[in-house]
Amino acid sequence: MERGIMDGDGDNHRGIMDGDGDNHRGIMDGDGDNHRGIMDGDGDNHRGIMDGDGDNHRGIMDGDGDNHRGIMDGDGDNHRGIMDGDGDNHRGIMDGDGDNHRGIMDGDGDNHRGIMDGDNHRGIMDGDGDNHRGIMDGDGDNHRGIMDGDGDNHRGIMDGDGDNHRGIMDGDNHRGIMDGDGDNHRGIMDGDGDNHRGIMDGDGDNHRGIMDGDGDNHRGIMDGDNHRGIMDGDGDNHRGIMDGDGDNHRGIMDGDGDNHRGIMDGDGDNHRGIMDGDGDNHRGIMDGDNHRGIMDGDGDNHRGIMDGDGDNHRGIMDGDNHRGIMDGDGDNHRRELWTISKSQFQFRN
Repeated sequence: MERGIMDGDGDNHRGIMDGDGDNHRGIMDGDGDNHRGIMDGDGDNHRGIMDGDGDNHRGIMDGDGDNHRGIMDGDGDNHRGIMDGDGDNHRGIMDGDGDNHRGIMDGDGDNHRGIMDGDNHRGIMDGDGDNHRGIMDGDGDNHRGIMDGDGDNHRGIMDGDGDNHRGIMDGDNHRGIMDGDGDNHRGIMDGDGDNHRGIMDGDGDNHRGIMDGDGDNHRGIMDGDNHRGIMDGDGDNHRGIMDGDGDNHRGIMDGDGDNHRGIMDGDGDNHRGIMDGDGDNHRGIMDGDNHRGIMDGDGDNHRGIMDGDGDNHRGIMDGDNHRGIMDGDGDNHRRELWTISKSQFQFRN
């Protein structure tokens, strides 16, 4: 009986990516009837994520790609994905081979193999899982990470049972998210923000951004001008992502990082969020000092996720004294799904 992620009731949820998809409410799907969640491997009768009609969507990356409506774009025609910058020869994320990736938001798109890999990383979910360094795992020896494409007895993330899950998107011949056909996508974060359809905008006129509630004049995420953030409800002065108060957010990765409230930190005092460009006083993820982690509820001296020293981690997958994800109390939860050793898999970013 996992509560999954923010499901609101937590009744018989198997979370996200659990491998069977029975009676999932998914994420914000509006009705929650018999969803197989996201990327469950078959994609039959998916309502996808917030698609607005939910008719026979196969969701994102379900393994065959027939009758996709893309990601909430309203029409789903001719997207190059998110953040490709130019959209030439992108395989997106998780493409299965990792050749000539432009990565995410790289700005130049010259043969990046992922995000911050630093050394021949194939990124996230690359399809082979050999010699991954994951995310800041500290050793990087032959990690298969999460969703590596072989799926041998991976417990994945929050799968609830952990028996032989293939994780997310390993499937077969995935092009990942948003590569679709690769024609004329502006995606998110392309740097100009002209008439982006973004994600979930409903019509694609002048950016509705992501679930912002009003959708007036959004440039998506990270465009550095007039952000309404993600799910802010009114779009005034950034409510960010579920931070609890939503005053004066600059969103995620806005380039200056002044007075960020980060992601779901519970208090939001002077967070610089994630990757804000200056790195001063970060509480976000992976700064290695005084993390509030992700959704920890109290934010006391969390080291977040795999910060490289492993002292007093409450984050995810540290194997000791976990607060888990959004557990609300943080009393020495170990939870079944986080007991897998780091040597078996790591997050990779």
